[in-house]
Amino acid sequence: MCTRGSDWAPARGPSTSPLDGAVDVQAHLLSELQRVFPPIIVPERAAPHVCPECDEISQALASRAWLEIPRDFLSRSSGVLPLLSETAYVAYLPAWLREGLLSPDDGVAASLVVNLRSDPPVERFTSEQARVILALAKTMIAANMWPDDDPTDRESLDGIERTWAPRAV
Repeated sequence: MCTRGSDWAPARGPSTSPLDGAVDVQAHLLSELQRVFPPIIVPERAAPHVCPECDEISQALASRAWLEIPRDFLSRSSGVLPLLSETAYVAYLPAWLREGLLSPDDGVAASLVVNLRSDPPVERFTSEQARVILALAKTMIAANMWPDDDPTDRESLDGIERTWAPRAV
């Protein structure tokens, strides 16, 4: 273990199934994620700290764009975002966002909810990227297994909005 420490309204199709609406939203957000986050390959170590865990993270992300990161790596590495350099964080956050959206009840989503409100390098993102991040966080939290009125989710979403909304203008 390492010792280093929107008001977006999705378009819905003519479907009559409530589940189809959720699929439409997910598909739209995945498309937006690909549109606003270019596939960047970070030339330096992704995790600048030197230790076995950070070495493994850097090796796994080396020479890959966010779309090329395997889902099994993401699920095994749900909490590594704080270990990444700012450049790597900006380049690879979309991979974790995609995984959180696809599996809102798993560890990646839970870690994202904490990370997105815990001092991420917001200034390194465009306003368009920040809007997509906000929309994705809202959708991911709404889709998790907890009840709609869970105060922890409301508090998390409030924190994410306070962090990202100023950049999303």
